[in-house]
Amino acid sequence: MNKMPMSERGAKNKTIQYKKADLVAHCVDGELWGRYPPCPKCGKKSTLRVTYEDENHKGQGKWKCNGYWDKNISAVVHCNFNYSEEVKSGAPQTRLPWRQPGDVVSDDEEEDVNAGMEKPVEFPEDMGTLPPQEMAKKMMEICREHQLTLPKDDGHAMRECYTKLTACIDYNDEYDVKSAFNMLKESYPPLSKEDKAGGPAPNCPENAELCKALMAIYAAAKQSPEEPMKAAAYVKACNSIRAIDFPVTSGIAISKGKLKVSNVGPSLGKQIEFWIQNGYFERMEYYERGEIPPSTK
Repeated sequence: MNKMPMSERGAKNKTIQYKKADLVAHCVDGELWGRYPPCPKCGKKSTLRVTYEDENHKGQGKWKCNGYWDKNISAVVHCNFNYSEEVKSGAPQTRLPWRQPGDVVSDDEEEDVNAGMEKPVEFPEDMGTLPPQEMAKKMMEICREHQLTLPKDDGHAMRECYTKLTACIDYNDEYDVKSAFNMLKESYPPLSKEDKAGGPAPNCPENAELCKALMAIYAAAKQSPEEPMKAAAYVKACNSIRAIDFPVTSGIAISKGKLKVSNVGPSLGKQIEFWIQNGYFERMEYYERGEIPPSTK
């Protein structure tokens, strides 16, 4: 086992970083029972973890999800699968075949362009032979058809498509349009039904509408020319508000003092205060038009 490259073993089985003794134990466990399955909530974005009850576990126990790192918002996205009834009951999860270094990944395990899509994604047969600008325009049209959250401005969206296509030129100097689409899907994923509803239910039900509003303005800001870090501030605040156990009745109150909520600063606190008093975010109309609000220019 020590002669096998751990980096390759980890890449093939999507393990996390371990100390040597823990890694060896994890590899032995995986060879006996199989790889940890993907989280039913997060899909391919994160892998479940298991805690065994006793030595007769047979590869099953209490499963949970630790969430995943979202590079688009530079933050950990927590997963409520940790708290579901399925987890509490120790419901079995299907473990996947363990891969050894050198094993070939089967076609059905490769990243699928249709994963997470409501309808099949189709590319013109000659798309890879089009001039780069036309190819980027066609890619933008396909992304919009499948509701990827590309920037609303066509020029900005075209640049993103062109960049991803250029990054996916293979060794034969040909464009891999499927890989480019997958990269765009990772950076600008379509909103799920749960996202459209405001994401996972907050610990305090009274905050559900605020969370929904924050997710909506995040989606709008992300598609505008707004700076990515400023757009991400909305979803970071939303994740923090989901975790608290008291209702938000004042945006100012949760931006400082004893009730301070992480990722909610003075500026965002004022915006939430405006939402509480008026039922909408003042900046939303600018984002929906694909513009930056005057106060942030």
